[in-house]
Amino acid sequence: MVADDVQEDVYERFFALQSWEQLDNFLASLDPVTPLNKALRYYAGTWTPFRSQNFNPDRLISRDFAAVMYGKCPAIFQGSNCWAEQSYVSDAVYEEIVNRLVAHCTRLRAQNSRARLCLIVVPEKDYLISSFFLGESRFAPIKAAFDRLHERLRPLDITLFFDEPLRPTLEQQTLADLEYHDTHLDGTHYRQFFSAALAALGHDPAEVQDRLGTAEIPAFHDLYPKFNDGANLKIPTQVPDFAGAEVIQTSGDPELKKPLGDIRQSFANAAPCYDDTITILGDSHSSIFAQHRLTYLLASAFKTADFSWNPMGTRQDSAIETARNIVLEISMRFLFTRPQHARVMVNPEKLEAQAMQRQAIARAIWRLDVDEQSLPADLTERNAIFMAGYPEHLQKSRKLEQLLTGLGYKIVPR
Repeated sequence: MVADDVQEDVYERFFALQSWEQLDNFLASLDPVTPLNKALRYYAGTWTPFRSQNFNPDRLISRDFAAVMYGKCPAIFQGSNCWAEQSYVSDAVYEEIVNRLVAHCTRLRAQNSRARLCLIVVPEKDYLISSFFLGESRFAPIKAAFDRLHERLRPLDITLFFDEPLRPTLEQQTLADLEYHDTHLDGTHYRQFFSAALAALGHDPAEVQDRLGTAEIPAFHDLYPKFNDGANLKIPTQVPDFAGAEVIQTSGDPELKKPLGDIRQSFANAAPCYDDTITILGDSHSSIFAQHRLTYLLASAFKTADFSWNPMGTRQDSAIETARNIVLEISMRFLFTRPQHARVMVNPEKLEAQAMQRQAIARAIWRLDVDEQSLPADLTERNAIFMAGYPEHLQKSRKLEQLLTGLGYKIVPR
């Protein structure tokens, strides 16, 4: 990992670049040893599809360093725990994670010696792209660590699922299938994990296959705002569908709320496939029922289900002691801890101010282009018209910013 001042300097220098030539010179000047610089160089090497366009750093890495374009696929970059650097750290880091997970699962097993239990570690999109589609060895040490973890969990009678359940689906897909602006997997991947978990818990996945399908729902994609100045919209999204289930929520909030750790949901199913109960302790890959991920699938199959936003059961939960079947789930990147010296590189308030500033400029330019007399008097309708063409308006505002910057001017908030 790199020290704060060096990290901040790299960040400032990158977003000051104005051409592909400047980017190439910048990358050549970086110390090739540090994990952050290795990550920057690696991802920059995948930006060939954009080199025919004008250089724009905001279309390649988000201002908070949370997201990056991996070729044409949006993916997590640094995030909350310097994720981009984690494939370049020492093997000792991976071994520490394995030891920590074994100790954690040993504690859980001690709380409930009779429960059927499985652990799902959901791979990140960049892992799938690098390992499956590009055939690279960048994540090989991490994969080897999970293989060791799998063996060490056997004596605890806990089954680990990582990338293996996804292989049949990935073999039928291409890189283009991962170009959506979201960190989560697609619906077919969650169905694969669902089937694997059923088998690990002693239930026959074949009993539900004829009830599994796909539906399209409008959903927010968590990386879309990162490359659109904070603007967000619901995008038609393919999700798992479970036919014939009669699920009602018996307790908890139906929608997402903050803090996420307070989210708990319980369900009863009048038409289950299995006359059994399930406890789910996970994060956004399980999520609330309405998002049609693992919680939705498991609640649709079992007679009763309980979900807590408690990744892998890391927080004490009394439900573990009496549960018959337990699914532990966690995103791969959250197994890695953020270095103590690192910090979030951009203040969220600063990011919000920058987004509002850009939108104000875009709105001002738009007003110059329209006939004021033809616009509706209702301000809500006017705003809807503006937002309908927002990407085009934003592009014009960026050109203005670049022109003024080139002339030595700087736009600052009032």
